Amino acid sequence: MTPAQIALVQSTFPKISSDPDKAAKIFYEELFALEPEFRELFKGDMEVQGRKLMDMLAKLIGGMNRPESLLLPLFNLGRKHKGTGVKKEHFRPFGTAYLKMVEKMVGPAAFTPELHDAYLDIYKLAAGVMRKAM
Repeated sequence: MTPAQIALVQSTFPKISSDPDKAAKIFYEELFALEPEFRELFKGDMEVQGRKLMDMLAKLIGGMNRPESLLLPLFNLGRKHKGTGVKKEHFRPFGTAYLKMVEKMVGPAAFTPELHDAYLDIYKLAAGVMRKAM
C-alpha cells in the first residue's frame, strides 16, 4: 500500500469505527445475503463476533504504517479460522461484504474508486496472510 492509500483509509475509518455495532451488522447482513449457508459457521453470539471483527479491523487499519507488526496476528487468526470450517474460497464473499460495509458506512459519495482500492488492498493483505496460515 502507498502512504496515500494508508492516509486515506486511516482518515475515513473513524466513520466506520464510530458505530462498530452498525458496521458489524451491515457486514454480516451483506455476508449472509451473499452466502446464507455461512450462518452455520457462526455458532456464538453475533454481537460478540461483530465486536471481534471490528476490533481486528481497527488493529489492521491502525497498524498499516507498520504492516510487519500485523503478520503474526493475521497468521494466527488464519490458523484459528481453519478449525471453524472456513475455507479459502470463503474469502471472496467475505471481501465483497467487507467492501459493501465500508461503502455503506462512509456513504456512496465518499466511496470513491481510490477509497475502494485502498480498502481492497488492506483486505488482500489480510486475506493473503490468513489463507497462507490455513
